[in-house]
Amino acid sequence: MKKQLLAGLTMGLILAGSVGIASATPIALNVDFGSTDQLRIYDGIGAAPSSGTTWNGIMFSSGTNLLKYSDGSSATGISIASTASQAYSDGGNALLGDRVFVTGSWGPFDVTISGLNSGSTYDLYVYGSNTIYASTYTVGAISDYALGGQNLPFVYHNNYGLLEGLNATNGQIHIDVARYSGSAAAVIGGFQLIEYPVPEPATMLLLGMGIAGLAGFRLRRKK
Repeated sequence: MKKQLLAGLTMGLILAGSVGIASATPIALNVDFGSTDQLRIYDGIGAAPSSGTTWNGIMFSSGTNLLKYSDGSSATGISIASTASQAYSDGGNALLGDRVFVTGSWGPFDVTISGLNSGSTYDLYVYGSNTIYASTYTVGAISDYALGGQNLPFVYHNNYGLLEGLNATNGQIHIDVARYSGSAAAVIGGFQLIEYPVPEPATMLLLGMGIAGLAGFRLRRKK
């Protein structure tokens, strides 16, 4: 009987742990800004820890429910809007070969990602361009930059910046794009938004019960 109880508790603990791990698996949303929507889209691996190669091609904004995650599944409820007024593409599908910006002033603009989970945390990989338009990317109090000037490979602070541990206030993340250190223009070529979901309470309860049950059994056995 004791062996059966121990086996049952152990299996419950394993299942609870596996559910918790599965529920916390990172989810990636990949965006490639360019001069056309859903054309000449990058289809490779970015700097983020995501194995999916599905990217969303966007000029200035997207409709709701039209985006996909990196694994090809629908990003239900998520939309993107930008105050950029001009887009450029070199005609290829390279992530760093196209960009959006504000024509005339070449100054600051923003990108807003809506429909996110307020309870999750996010890491944002922001891509500049293969030009020398160095840019700063800011979300709240967190900021980083990309100098630009080269294509692949991805090099931190050259062609991409990283903003970690972001929260989606009211389901939104606002990216402020500005010039960096006297750059001629503020640009953004794309981004990867990695979501780290918080495990559901039921999952945590199941895990806790499994641990408590196993510990209790071991104490009784010692007595």
